[in-house]
Amino acid sequence: MKRLLWIVFLTTSVLHAQNVAFKKLIDSSPLDTKLATLTDSEQKESGVMLRHQLYVEYTFDSLGQLSCLQGIVKRIRINDSKAIEMYNKIVLPVPNTNDLIYLKARSISKNGTVKEVGMEAVKELEEQGRVYKILAVEGLEIGGELEYTTLFRRSSSLFGGEILQSDIPVRKVEVKIITPAYLQFEAKVYNAPATISSDTLNEKRTISVGLQNLSPIYEEKYANLKANLIRLN
Repeated sequence: MKRLLWIVFLTTSVLHAQNVAFKKLIDSSPLDTKLATLTDSEQKESGVMLRHQLYVEYTFDSLGQLSCLQGIVKRIRINDSKAIEMYNKIVLPVPNTNDLIYLKARSISKNGTVKEVGMEAVKELEEQGRVYKILAVEGLEIGGELEYTTLFRRSSSLFGGEILQSDIPVRKVEVKIITPAYLQFEAKVYNAPATISSDTLNEKRTISVGLQNLSPIYEEKYANLKANLIRLN
């Protein structure tokens, strides 16, 4: 089991909002239409998550209130109709419209055709008393890929959790936890090889964690699935 624990200690109370690192990533990362080359084992899976980038950034708004933003980039290879069914809709647990800042999904066909949908196509879904934002993806096909990017406000709790595994294999996971330099935090990875680094630049402190080649989540009878998930806590 792989577990990542992050602890953030607040050392200041008032700061104005800063530029969001993930927004800069969105602005500086054009879509790559080149499709990945899969290994023999990857070709046997319904799909492969080629890249999963997760940014969690703590900052302060103009009123000095602590705010937390979460940015996600996922790039997924579609190998069969099951994967199309899994990824033809993007569902996000963002109940408040104002909390969803950015969402864009792009399908890339085998011949390089790109179809794009964004914030204008977002709908609301209510399920078991919870409200989600949902975006239908256009143009998914077997042998093609999906890339989607989203940025939204989340709870500003100094502790959080994220499952890093998926129903399909994950090639690469990159997690960045970003705070103003006045905040101190630490991260630990248990029972798994991972790279961890920390640096401070332009008044922001960033801890980066990298993991590779995560196996898919398999349901096992009588097994405590939740206890063994690869997750970030």
